Amino acid sequence: MVSFTQAVKNSLTYCKHFDFKGRSCRSEFWWSTLGLYLIMMGVIFIACFIIFLFRIVSADVGETVAKILALPLLIFSLLYLYAGILMSIRRLHDRNMRGWWYLMLLIPYVGAIVLLVLFCLKGTTGPNRFGPDPLGKIQSVDPSSYQGPHNYQQAPQQYVAPTQPIGQPIQQGQPSSAGAPSKDKDL
Repeated sequence: MVSFTQAVKNSLTYCKHFDFKGRSCRSEFWWSTLGLYLIMMGVIFIACFIIFLFRIVSADVGETVAKILALPLLIFSLLYLYAGILMSIRRLHDRNMRGWWYLMLLIPYVGAIVLLVLFCLKGTTGPNRFGPDPLGKIQSVDPSSYQGPHNYQQAPQQYVAPTQPIGQPIQQGQPSSAGAPSKDKDL
């Protein structure tokens, strides 16, 4: 399970690097959704409070301040929307589904309900076509070592190259390769 602060940091790091690749577990998705929502509500509250204070002084000044704050609020809202879409796509990837499923929102009512159910379901266990299991090794994303969206760890090598040429039987007393079965053990 991912902590609240770790999930918000990860979601902001993914946004910074435009990382739609990979997977996000349920806890990371829901904590980052809550965190981004709280940040957005805080920014809107501060902007409304500032506009309210200036409207007390003068209605004209309040309208001018509202017009000045409109552009930064619009930009912040678009970034918030982008972060939400990004985390939703990463959550769909955890279910081994393509991000295009997010377009279900275009179907009124039904699409939102289907996506909500999909976001609540457990992700696929183990690696899938979108990357390793996020619950396998939970760690925060280190922005300093970030090298792009395709920086997945390679699977460990399971087989070692044979020490003897292929086709020759392994002789008793000689060490066998790491992946070859031994005659001493049951097959």
